[in-house]
Amino acid sequence: MSIFSQHIFKPGYYISENGQKYEVLIKDEDWRSNPVNFSFKENESSPEQSAKLENVREFSIYGGANYIKATVQLDQSSLETPKLSRNITPDYIEDTVFLLLLASGDANLYYHHGRTLKNFFYSINGRPIEPLVYKKYISQPVNFGTQSIKENKYYQQQLEKNLICDGTTTAARNISYTENDLVNYFNKYNACTGSIESLPDTGSSTPFHLRIRPGINKSGLELNSGQGHANFEDKYNFRLGLEGELILPFNNQKWSLIIEPTYQSYTATSFYRDLEVTVYYKSIELPVGIRHYFYLNEGSAFFLNASYLLDFNFGNSRFDMTTFSDMDIATINGNIAVGAGYSYKKISAELRYYTGRDLLANGEVARTADYKTIAFILGYRIF
Repeated sequence: MSIFSQHIFKPGYYISENGQKYEVLIKDEDWRSNPVNFSFKENESSPEQSAKLENVREFSIYGGANYIKATVQLDQSSLETPKLSRNITPDYIEDTVFLLLLASGDANLYYHHGRTLKNFFYSINGRPIEPLVYKKYISQPVNFGTQSIKENKYYQQQLEKNLICDGTTTAARNISYTENDLVNYFNKYNACTGSIESLPDTGSSTPFHLRIRPGINKSGLELNSGQGHANFEDKYNFRLGLEGELILPFNNQKWSLIIEPTYQSYTATSFYRDLEVTVYYKSIELPVGIRHYFYLNEGSAFFLNASYLLDFNFGNSRFDMTTFSDMDIATINGNIAVGAGYSYKKISAELRYYTGRDLLANGEVARTADYKTIAFILGYRIF
């Protein structure tokens, strides 16, 4: 597999149209919409193959998603308010699709996510799969009254009528047409009938990670004006950050949002118009951005990230002009940072490039002070 593989092959199986079961490695693509095909390998060293809907009855990743092929009625009604119809009845078309199994037992719950709509289905005791009926529609105005958006919640009556066990019918009236509510209801019913089967949680979580991130900055500064120019030498300085990372619940958790308050400093001396100038600069950087992982295996990955950074100086940061008035460094500043790195379990390393930021952006219109940094950053994940 390429080291830049976007997905991981995991143990699973599929059942062909003639009923033959094959133990294979299935590419886990964390499907947001129900797939119409999937990729697999017979073993780690074999070539990747593709299996299509028309040739497969069922496929499953052990400990993950389980898809069943079925011919069902799919609602095509729009959920966009301007496109809602006045028809209370769903706009069904018949189609053969893969349904995701969400709950299993005497009563099975299935899910299909198409381009725009989410449809839930159910079956009881092996009977044919039927849609759980739900639709938003616009009510007909009465006596020139205003239109309103209403909901056809017939699925609640279906649950009340067909899934009866020790008070579940009463609970059905409070069930919303959402995955969590429906899964909980079906699990409660199957537990009541003694038929519940444990399924993995196919809903993606949104874990949060916290890392301590020490590193080394290589920073340089260039001061320019119409009257002169000064280059301040590159300096290597310690930086320390605390990164919070929120893993986004889709696409196999390859995307995340990051924020990293960071302490950094820079002190250097140069000559400007034959005068000695010393810059004293301390700040807290606040980069906020997005990260993308390229997983190699369960424990390691390359990653890329990009952030917009706000910089807040403190500690009397300034340009000490010796014989002239000091120049204050901008209180708040901003620039872009991009980085690439590698993570292995709890340890990570990153090389980050910062675009220049003008330290005199708060009013020294006749001068610019372009501050640029490259950083090498180590990380340790606390949780």
